[in-house]
Amino acid sequence: MSSQILNDRFEELCAAYVLGVAEKAEIEELKKELESRDPDKLARLSEMHRTAQHLPLFAPTLDASDQVLPKVLESIKSIKREKQPIPISSTSDSKKSGSEASAPSTQTPSWLRAAAVLLMVSTLILAYLATNLNQEVDTLETVVENQRLELMNLQQRVEVAERYLDVISGRNSYFVGMDGLDPSPGGFGRIFFNPETQAALLQINGLPVNPSDKDYQLWVIRDGVPISAGIFSVADPDSSQYFELPRFVDSDLAQVDAVAVTLEPEGGMPQPTGDMFLLGTPSS
Repeated sequence: MSSQILNDRFEELCAAYVLGVAEKAEIEELKKELESRDPDKLARLSEMHRTAQHLPLFAPTLDASDQVLPKVLESIKSIKREKQPIPISSTSDSKKSGSEASAPSTQTPSWLRAAAVLLMVSTLILAYLATNLNQEVDTLETVVENQRLELMNLQQRVEVAERYLDVISGRNSYFVGMDGLDPSPGGFGRIFFNPETQAALLQINGLPVNPSDKDYQLWVIRDGVPISAGIFSVADPDSSQYFELPRFVDSDLAQVDAVAVTLEPEGGMPQPTGDMFLLGTPSS
């Protein structure tokens, strides 16, 4: 007998056992199969047992009407009437046939066991497909959310670029540069100003990420007096960041002594108190 036939027979025995339709002889046969304690066979029986426990979850719930039960009972009676033994002329044969007919059959049809195996295999396949489908849905939702965030980021970058172009494209627009000092010698900054639209933009690059309890603060120094022009935070020291300056205080950078960036307590200070990271003058 081939290995495939033996495996099919073992699965048939397992299916009949977990579904409660196995005969005594089949149970004994299954026990002999399991005496070797083959891990694959034990795992297969355990898997079928778990599947059988969940089979009721796949059955739809139906509400029976008052007319259903009488019809079911009548159908059962009809089946019983059809299975009554047919009388024959021989008395001895009649008694023998009657005795055999009256004996209840314990033989489970092979097609029923095969159907049970097929049902369990189909259930396992459906459960596997459902799990994979849920994983694919979760993956697609993650991809969609990432793409949405990326689109928002691109929209913000486009808006910044448009404002940047608006500031630097003016006929009389100009900028002042700031160089890095000892705390961050590789950093630099630029202030762009469009006198026609009164729009100002700050570009920063190379400054370290500021602590959570501190902010960078921009100062415009005129006649020796520093005036705050806004606060900002640095998220990425390796790329340029742009900040609008709605509180920019001078429409003519040529009239200021210098511009500077310091690190101050969160929210900024009325006057500079922290280390100076950037410094520049309109002539630089």
